Amino acid sequence: MMKKYVSLLLSLCCIFALSVTALAVETADSDTPPLALTEPVSGTCGANGSDVTWTLTADGTMTISGTGEMASYARAGAPWNSQRGNIRKVVVNEGVTSIGTFAFCECTALESITLPNSLTIIADRAFDSCTSLTSTNIPDGVTYIGSRAFYNTKLTSVTVPGGVTHVNEESFAHSTSLQSIIFEDGVTSIGNSAFWGCTSLTDICIPDSVETIGDGAFVGCSALTDISLPDGVTTIGYRAFELCTGLTIFVIPDNVTSVGARAFYGCSALTNVTIPASVASIGNTAFSECSNLTSVFFCGNAPEIGENVFPTSVILYCPENASGWTTPTWNGYTVYPYTLLNGLYTDENGVWCYFVDGMIQYDYTGLVEHNGKYFYVENGVLNWDFTGLVYFNSTFFYVRNG
Repeated sequence: MMKKYVSLLLSLCCIFALSVTALAVETADSDTPPLALTEPVSGTCGANGSDVTWTLTADGTMTISGTGEMASYARAGAPWNSQRGNIRKVVVNEGVTSIGTFAFCECTALESITLPNSLTIIADRAFDSCTSLTSTNIPDGVTYIGSRAFYNTKLTSVTVPGGVTHVNEESFAHSTSLQSIIFEDGVTSIGNSAFWGCTSLTDICIPDSVETIGDGAFVGCSALTDISLPDGVTTIGYRAFELCTGLTIFVIPDNVTSVGARAFYGCSALTNVTIPASVASIGNTAFSECSNLTSVFFCGNAPEIGENVFPTSVILYCPENASGWTTPTWNGYTVYPYTLLNGLYTDENGVWCYFVDGMIQYDYTGLVEHNGKYFYVENGVLNWDFTGLVYFNSTFFYVRNG
């Protein structure tokens, strides 16, 4: 009987030892860094017969050379995957036209990328989670930047060329070191969650070509203090600027027709907002939890609104004689009517400005009649220093001191 117990105990010990060994091997495969290179390794990486090759040298430089498209891969499926921890620099030579899907995903030691003018495509997740990446160029010829292409990197600035008409979802999301974005003319839409969680972002340049701001495009960009959207924008999407807690100024362009649900939810630094006459609908909780928002100025008829759009303490101001409004309350909010200014009036700083339907006409330069006299206005502001001839209504006028 004792022999049977000893035999059983030995068997159990062997099974346990084998299990521990297997676990150790699996852990080593996933966590152990790759061996340092002593000589170059290389191979092919072309798509559809393209003559594209790769070489990784001992200093950590990966060079992609040849002509045509690079192949796309499954996650961790690139031929250099076992060496991805050694890749510190990627240089793509002229002639290569694309970077494949998942090509350099999770190359966590990668610090810089040099891309050629021949490049047109940066595929989905090409540089996803390259958490040491601080520098790259995006050539003017690029027309496609894929979903999560630069997700979770350390890039500090990005210029998106005009050939990229649509910035795909999560393209640069969670790149917490990103401070500056320039969209060149030609970009028409900023996709869903494109810059979600870019907490260091302070500067955005958006051209007149942009028409749509996608759902969640700038969620949690807490360092943003102001942003100017072009007049071509017609839609501000669901959660577009949610939790932009540093945002103090936001001008909704005159052609926007809808503001999505939660679009400005939790923008706690906003104090007042102007809604242009073009806006026909505002979604649920669009400005909810904007704890410092005290007043909202509407420039037109009452829009359709969802639930809990504004903090309950906010005061709404609407134009006299605009339709759809009720006073003293509307949908539970306090409402005060106001008269839209037309002509020369002083602004809140005492500066004489030219107003049309309550808006300063910053794009107007010329003469404006006021109390039977004409005054010279430059870029919407009365210019008291101007003296000279002005052509107005088919007649030349001599103006002295404005």
